[in-house]
Amino acid sequence: MAKTPPAPRPTASDPYPEWRERRNGGIDRAVSRFLRARQRRKQFRKASLSTAVEEISRQSESLARRGDGELQKLATLLRSEFRKRGMSDELLMRSFALTREVSRRVLGLRPLDTQLLAGWIMVRGGIAEMATGEGKTLAATLPACAAGLAGCPVHVVTSNDYLAARDAKEMSPIYRALGLEVDAITAELADESARRTAYRSDIVYTTGQQLAFDYLRDRTAGRVPDATSAARRAISALESPERRDDPLLRGLCFAIVDEADHVLIDEARTPLIVSQQSPDRYTAAQYEAALELARRLRRDVDFELDLKNKRVRLQPPSVAALAEVRRSASLGPLRQQPWEELVELAVAALHLFRRDIDYLVDEGRVAIVDPRTGRALPDRSWELGLHQLIECKESCETTPGKETLARISFQQFYRRYLQLGGMTGTAREVTRELAHVYELAVVAVPPARPVLRIHGGERIARSTEQKRRMLIECVRKVRGSGQPLLIGTQTVEDSLVVSSWLRDHEIEHRLLNATTHREEAEIIGCAGELGAITVATNMAGRGTDIRLAEGVVAQGGLFVLSTGRG
Repeated sequence: MAKTPPAPRPTASDPYPEWRERRNGGIDRAVSRFLRARQRRKQFRKASLSTAVEEISRQSESLARRGDGELQKLATLLRSEFRKRGMSDELLMRSFALTREVSRRVLGLRPLDTQLLAGWIMVRGGIAEMATGEGKTLAATLPACAAGLAGCPVHVVTSNDYLAARDAKEMSPIYRALGLEVDAITAELADESARRTAYRSDIVYTTGQQLAFDYLRDRTAGRVPDATSAARRAISALESPERRDDPLLRGLCFAIVDEADHVLIDEARTPLIVSQQSPDRYTAAQYEAALELARRLRRDVDFELDLKNKRVRLQPPSVAALAEVRRSASLGPLRQQPWEELVELAVAALHLFRRDIDYLVDEGRVAIVDPRTGRALPDRSWELGLHQLIECKESCETTPGKETLARISFQQFYRRYLQLGGMTGTAREVTRELAHVYELAVVAVPPARPVLRIHGGERIARSTEQKRRMLIECVRKVRGSGQPLLIGTQTVEDSLVVSSWLRDHEIEHRLLNATTHREEAEIIGCAGELGAITVATNMAGRGTDIRLAEGVVAQGGLFVLSTGRG
């Protein structure tokens, strides 16, 4: 039997470039993985990396004597050569050297050798492990500019919308000096036409959620082009250059993922679901009846709770009672099984989903809180009627039910990129998983300067009252020194408790959590001022850069006080 030839490797010039799920057999796949792993080891050898950094440094020094006009001509020439010769080491080095010199001129920031090293690791499809404060934002511009000049659409994936907008704005002078377009796509950019225009930029800063949902929308709307001829696509474009059914994305070409371990491993199995309104499975009266009955049921008698998996199991006596209630109440045409399922969800809504921890109520709407980031997810909803039950529980107007159109996990999504690179400060623990799942090598980047951070150790409180006293004592001590203080909490509820403790002692502070997200930029901008006290959930965690005001370093820098273990 003839062997099926392998599918051609997708390229950035395809109508919608992406890797589809690989279907090759076990032996073929094992051999391919072995060969790719050997290639990764070769290109990430220390000697090879050092040679690249030294050559980039040498070339960038020679560019310092060139005028701005000459640098622009070099960028134009690089574009042409990339298209002719591909992303060869020689051209990548020239691009890195040019980007380094341009950054020095337009931002006053000249990427350090360690940032060159990190950028080289990323552009070659690896994860750069960089310590906090080593300049990951600037390092990401090096591979982004190289790929952009080569005509490859680049997605720089940040932890949240705030960072996407901030980084795109702050790094835009570098891109524009090289003739590249940059934009940010956040949840606030709701207009589909505006999103499509933003995705046409050479470099797009956004979050994984925005990318994955737009990818699913393209597929469910039938906007992913098939492998039609280039001539046919060109004719279609001329006939209707602004068609509304054009895809949002230009495919999945090159992603640079910040906080890669969190995005690629911690959130790997998180399902991303695109849904549409559907006929309601239950009526408002049925939701209210289920909640009323659930309030009368007794834990460990009528039901059991699985706290870890957030599940409810009704006990036999309560099931019999449910049947009696269903028959006596005016619940409409509702069979016994759906009624039991609805009551189980009602018990879960009452006992397993907590306000200001799992969700918050903002302007009469229930918004899910992301447990990892502490951020509200206003566009997300729970399935099967759970969201509507929580809305009833909180006396909010119930929203229409939804049915799933498409779903994908982050792991499945990122594996479809033609090229994937990233950076993080904590990848060593997940090196094996990154290699196995994504075929990504982790390379440690040494710090450019000695680490000045001082670890003050841990103190364990026996009670909430003792913890309160210890925290207030520490806050007063730090406030006396003039150092800015960042108090980290695990949940919205924890942040509110700590804030109340500070108010009770008339200690002025700012609060940053999912309920104050609209003031995030201003709060973070002031958090590094002398004497500033900020209470925050892990919204102010990964990737957030708190800039220190003048005189703060002399007082000891930013003091970070964590109130719990993550």
